[in-house]
Amino acid sequence: MIVDGKEIDVKWRFTRFYGSPYAQDRDDSWAVLKNLYNEEDIPWFIHGDFNEIMYSFEKKGGLPRDERRMEKFLNAIEECQLNDVGFTGNWFTWERGNLPETNIQERLDRGLANEKWLLMFPEAKIQHLSQEGRKKGRREIALGLKLGGHWRILLWMKYKNYREWQQRISCKSCNL
Repeated sequence: MIVDGKEIDVKWRFTRFYGSPYAQDRDDSWAVLKNLYNEEDIPWFIHGDFNEIMYSFEKKGGLPRDERRMEKFLNAIEECQLNDVGFTGNWFTWERGNLPETNIQERLDRGLANEKWLLMFPEAKIQHLSQEGRKKGRREIALGLKLGGHWRILLWMKYKNYREWQQRISCKSCNL
């Protein structure tokens, strides 16, 4: 979707993304990501559950991630000229297993942006919320942008899985 805000005079592109939960289909997800990328001269922000980690330190517990899977994800991001926006709050956005010996945690959700978007919103913040919700398989994430000297919540998401994504866009003041 193209965002055309009142407080800024530049249009920018926002994309929600969901990577396949099946490892054998991730190449298809990266092909979709590359198809979404276009070389238009417009700021672009993409956020979602990519169902993949970029680096091995983004996973705790379970078997180590196949390096080739992470490399394919990183290559797709690089080809699309995207950068990780970063985050505050809980490190991991997905968790499974109640016992210490079976517990697996990963950072699967992230925001990516091209250089034009990052220059437009240099203070953008993504905040991972609700540690308790994460343990129940639910995710809560907020994206805050500083507009006109005030923080605004642009995007608030609370969802359990792809089918349950609920998205509310608002421009209320917030303290991220």
